[in-house]
Amino acid sequence: MQNQARSDGICRVRFTAMASDCELLFAGTTPEEGTQPWLDSLARVGTDEVRRIEVKFSRYLADSELSRINAGAGAELNIDAETAGLLQFAADCYRLSGGLFDITVAPLQRLWGFGYSETLPPTNADIHAALERIGFERLRIFEDQGSWRLFLPAGMSLDFGGIAKEYAADRALLLLERQARALGLDVAVLVNLGGDIAASRYPWRIGVEAIGAESHSDMLKAAASGLIEFPGGGLATSGDTKRFVLVEGKRIGHILSPKTGYPVPDAPRSVTVLAPSASAAGMLSTMAMLKGEGAEAFLGGEGLVHLVQR
Repeated sequence: MQNQARSDGICRVRFTAMASDCELLFAGTTPEEGTQPWLDSLARVGTDEVRRIEVKFSRYLADSELSRINAGAGAELNIDAETAGLLQFAADCYRLSGGLFDITVAPLQRLWGFGYSETLPPTNADIHAALERIGFERLRIFEDQGSWRLFLPAGMSLDFGGIAKEYAADRALLLLERQARALGLDVAVLVNLGGDIAASRYPWRIGVEAIGAESHSDMLKAAASGLIEFPGGGLATSGDTKRFVLVEGKRIGHILSPKTGYPVPDAPRSVTVLAPSASAAGMLSTMAMLKGEGAEAFLGGEGLVHLVQR
């Protein structure tokens, strides 16, 4: 973790989590003297919460709660209220997307092996076999005498990659705002987890990686510098700049259809959405990607401030 006391009037903390470069920003009226103690205090609150969620819900850590759930597929499992809440949010994503936003697609993700290398696509037989182990509607999440229970069918597994980072940004913002008030600080807070952002209301300026298209929103016009005006709330970007495979020299994005097992045809290269929270923005940007060529129509129909790049 690297603390930087002041840069252009903003205090900044940089750290790495969830396989991403992350930062916490604090803007507003802050003590001119003794900057380091309060900044260190806030840094601990924010980074500890992000890393707590990473350790709990990463499918890459053998001792995580998510790994325990996946290892217990085929039996009813006890889960805590936080995990149940995330699963209920995932259920909303599934329902609102018509079954396209599905956190049970982990078998497909592993099959395609998204990264940066040239590869051969999976066979139709492999994809068909993976599809047999996908389907959020097959899960059962229920409350039993004050405790939460989950049944995940045998052979299935969950991947919180599409919701955990945004959830972590929202949680970190909540705790940071609370801690700032406790310290008597009048600051706006921004949590940036690899481009998934939750922030207090403030005239932030955010850089979005430019691919080539322009926004049709007056609030979200990418200038040559890639800077946009962000009033706070949530901002998330989904796209193929970080996760993709090359098949015969063609870039294949990581947004997969759980209905076909293949990447969504005609999906944008990148979708950025503004929403009241990072969780909502992440859900909506992913849903837009899953709409393929209908991404712009979907976002426009929802009245969302957005940037679609193709």
